[in-house]
Amino acid sequence: MNRKRKSPNPAKRKRNENRKLPKGQVHRNWKEQQVGPRANGADCKCKYECFKYIYEGKRKTILKRFNSIGDKHEQDVYLDGLITANPVQRRSTYTWDSAGPSEAIK
Repeated sequence: MNRKRKSPNPAKRKRNENRKLPKGQVHRNWKEQQVGPRANGADCKCKYECFKYIYEGKRKTILKRFNSIGDKHEQDVYLDGLITANPVQRRSTYTWDSAGPSEAIK
């Protein structure tokens, strides 16, 4: 006699419940550790000086709008729309083997 198996309920799984949590606010992750609110960090030290062109007030409004989207999937779609793919301008001409560069580049 076969036993009746429980039907799966993906809505009750922790990984799916976490997707519905309020984004950008204090919450608990799947390990039950408290995660702080999303906030702006320190300015980066890159050569492009990104934060020189985007001021603190503008960064806060961007983060606030992003957090207001709510759904993780919609946030991913929003970020995907901002990314542009550029073709590679110069490719490397050497190959690496386990010992380092191949003999062809010497």
